[in-house]
Parts: sequence; C-alpha cells; structure tokens
Amino acid sequence: MNLRESAGMALSALRANKLRSFLTLLGTIIGVMSVIAVLSFVEGLNRFVSEKLLASGSNVFYVDKYGFITSQEEFEAVRDRPDVTIDDADALREGVSHARLVIAQGNDQVVARYKNKTVKGVTLRGRSAGFGTVDDYTIG
Repeated sequence: MNLRESAGMALSALRANKLRSFLTLLGTIIGVMSVIAVLSFVEGLNRFVSEKLLASGSNVFYVDKYGFITSQEEFEAVRDRPDVTIDDADALREGVSHARLVIAQGNDQVVARYKNKTVKGVTLRGRSAGFGTVDDYTIG
C-alpha cells in the first residue's frame, strides 16, 4: 500500500463518517482554544500584577499587621498581632529620617446607611495625605 492509496482510504473514511469527523475536528478546535484562553488569562494576570507592583517603585515598602500570607497556618500565627496605628506611622516618620514620605492607611468593613437604605460589607479606606504619590493615583 502506497501513500496515494492510504490518503484515498483516509478521505473515503472521512466522507463516510461525516459526523464523527466533524465532532473530532470540533473537539480539537475547542481544546486548542481552551489552552490559548487559559494561557492568555495567566499572561494577562501576570502583567496586571507586575504593573501594580512596579507602579509603586523600588523605593516603596509597606508595613502591615499580617504581611504576605499564603496559608491558614500562617494566618493563625499572625492574627493576634496588634494593629498598626497612626502612632506607629508617626514613629516611622520621625525615626526614619531618610524616608521621603510615610503614609498611613486603614481599612475596615462597615455598614453604609443613607436614608432608608443599608448596604453591608462596604470597604472603608482612609489614607493620610500623599497617598497619591505612593500609589500613583490620578484623582479627577
């Protein structure tokens, strides 16, 4: 059996089993598209995170009650630490003389009320002056 005969048999099998051929082709297309979609999503997420981290610059660091937590065990170990306060920010501002700017930020989940409407789980964030310099915010 030569190449021409093999190709002829393959084409006749495709013609005889049109639905099977279509479904096989469709499955292959969906599989390739799924892989491309996942890779694109991961690449986009990596770029987004990189841009957000690099926007602060290499001369910015954060002091946080929890730090970077990757497991429940780490959270259990640090959850009873005291909150970082405005006094702590003031102490950093006074004690770190080479720091150009020290910003304090606080977050909390609150209940927002206006007239007869109530919304639970609203994030309230307060920041001291100069946060736009640190976080590269544009207001307006």
